[in-house]
Amino acid sequence: TARISGSTATSSAGAVSVTAGFDSAPGSTAPSSLEANGASVAIELPTRDDAKLNEAQIVSVSIGVAGSASGNAIGGSLPVNVNKSEITAEIVSSATVSASKSISVMAQDQTTIGIGAGGIGIGAKGGGGALTANVITNMVKARIDASSVTSSAGNILVQAQGQANITGIALGVGGGTQGFAMGGSVIVNLVINTIEATANNSTLTASSGGVFVRALDTSSIYMGAGGIGISAQNAGGVSLGTNNILNVVTAAITGNSTVNAGSGGVEVKADSSAKVITVTIAGAGGGSSAIGGAVVVNVIQKTVTAKVENSTITATGTVSVLANDKAESDSGTFGVGIGLGGNAGGAAIVGYSIADTVRAYADNSTLTSTAADVLVRANGVYAMKTATVGGAGGSSIAIGGSIAIHVISNDVRAYISGSGKQVKAHGSVAVEAHHELVMGMGAGGIGIGVGDVGAGIANVTAIVDSKTKAWIGSGVLVTAFGNGNPHLLEEFLRNKFPSELFDSRGNECGSFMRMPENQPMDFVANNAGLWMDRQILDHYGLLEPLKRSGDSLCGCCPLHKGSNPTQFRVSIGKNLWNCFGQCRRGGNVIDFIASK
Repeated sequence: TARISGSTATSSAGAVSVTAGFDSAPGSTAPSSLEANGASVAIELPTRDDAKLNEAQIVSVSIGVAGSASGNAIGGSLPVNVNKSEITAEIVSSATVSASKSISVMAQDQTTIGIGAGGIGIGAKGGGGALTANVITNMVKARIDASSVTSSAGNILVQAQGQANITGIALGVGGGTQGFAMGGSVIVNLVINTIEATANNSTLTASSGGVFVRALDTSSIYMGAGGIGISAQNAGGVSLGTNNILNVVTAAITGNSTVNAGSGGVEVKADSSAKVITVTIAGAGGGSSAIGGAVVVNVIQKTVTAKVENSTITATGTVSVLANDKAESDSGTFGVGIGLGGNAGGAAIVGYSIADTVRAYADNSTLTSTAADVLVRANGVYAMKTATVGGAGGSSIAIGGSIAIHVISNDVRAYISGSGKQVKAHGSVAVEAHHELVMGMGAGGIGIGVGDVGAGIANVTAIVDSKTKAWIGSGVLVTAFGNGNPHLLEEFLRNKFPSELFDSRGNECGSFMRMPENQPMDFVANNAGLWMDRQILDHYGLLEPLKRSGDSLCGCCPLHKGSNPTQFRVSIGKNLWNCFGQCRRGGNVIDFIASK
C-alpha cells in the first residue's frame, strides 16, 4: 500500500506520485507533510532484492512416474498454486495535494503462473494421473477519497492496472502390458481479480491539463490437457479441464465530487480484455476395449463499469465515460478411443460461456465541455471459435460423439440519467452502446465398427441472448452546439426582432424570450424559452389567419404562400410546425425564425 492520508503534500515546481506496485522506490511511509521545491515527491511500494513486488511469478513442474515389469504401477502429480495480492495507492482522509506538474495515483499488479504436471504409470496394469489447480485472486485499487488534489500545469491520473496470466499443461499416461491401463488429467484455472480506480467525494482540479480515472485489466489462460491410456487389453484415457475468468473492473467519479480540467478533458475509463485458449485431448488404445473422453468448461464472466454519479464535471476538452470490454474463447477438444479386439468409445463434451456486463453511464451528474464533446460509450467485442471431435474405431462396436454448447449472454448499456441535470457540449453529446460478436464452431463424431456397429454423433448448440441499449433518461437537459458559436444565435435573433420582442434581462415580455443576463442562448428552443405562441404568431401576422383546433393551429403556409387552409400546422404544446404542402418544411420556433 502507498498512501497519503490526512496530510498535505506540495510540489511547487515538480510532480507528485503515489504509486504501488512499482520498483525503484524509497520504501518509506508518508510523513505528515511533504514539500519539494523544484523536485518531485514520490510515495511508492518498496522493492526487495531488486525484485518487483508487483510482479508475482510462480513456475512449477511436477511429474510422478511409476514402473513395474510384472505388477501394478501408478504415477501421479498434484500441484496447487494460489496467488492472492492486494495493491493499493491512495490519497484519502481530507488530504491536500498540490503540484505545478502532474499528480499520479497508480497501482498495478502483474501475476504469472506457469505450471506443468504429469503422471506416468507403466506396468502389467498401469495408471497415470496429473491434477492441478491454479488460482489468481488479486485486488488492485487506486483512489482519491475525501481529499483535494490540484495540478496547476499538468494532469491528474488515477489508474489501477492488473495483468494475470495462467499457462498450464497437464498430461496423464497409463500403459498396461497385461491388464487395464488408465491415463487421466484434471486441470482447474481460475482468475478472480478486482480492479478499481475511483475518485469519491473529492475536488480534482487540473486547469491546464486533464483528469484521467482509469481501471485497466488484461487476463489470459492458456491450457493444454491430455489423458492417454494404452494397454494390450482394456484402456481408458480421460481429460477434464475448466477455465474461468471472473473479474470486476470499475472506474468511477462519485460522491459529490467536483472535477475541473483544461484542454486535456476528463476521462473515466474501464477497459478489460480476457482470453482463454485451450487444447484438450483424451485417447485410449486397447487390444480389447478402449474408451477416451474429454470434458472442458470455459467461462468468462466479467463486470466492466465506467460511471459518474452525483458529481459535477467541467472541462475545456472532451468529457468521456468509456467502458470497453473484450473477451475471446478459443478451443480444440478431442476424444478418441481405439479398440483393436473389441469395443471402442470416444467422446468430447464442451461448454463455453461469455456473459459479461458492461456499463458506461452518468447518473444525477452535470457534465460540461466548453470546447469539445461529451461522450458516454459502452463497447463490447467478443469472439468464440471452437472445434470439437469425438472418434472411435473398434473391431466390434465403435461409438464416437461430440457435444458442444456455446452461450453468449452479454449486457452492454450506456446511458445518461438524472432528471433536471444538465449535459452540455460545445461540439456533440453522444451516448453509444456497441456489441460485436464473431462465432466459429465445428463439431464431429466418428465411429468405425469393423465387425458390428459404427456410429458417429455430433451436436452443436449456440445460444445468443445479449442486450445492447443506449438512452438518455427522462428530464435530462442535453445541449450540443455542434462546434458552433452559441452567441451567433443570440446575435441573429437580436437583429431579427425589435427590442420589445427580445429582452435578455429577464423582463416580462410574454413567453417568447426570457434569458439570464450575459448568458449565451441555448440552441434547444424549449430551454431558451422560445415558443410558437401568440406573441411570435402575432409578430408575423399569423394570429388571425391560423385557426385553432385544440392545442394546434392550422391554415395556409406563410412560407410558400400556399392556398390550402389545412396544409400548415402549428403545435403549441410540442413547439413544432410543419407544412404538408409544397415546401414540406418544419421544425421548432428557431427553424421558423430562420425561414422567415
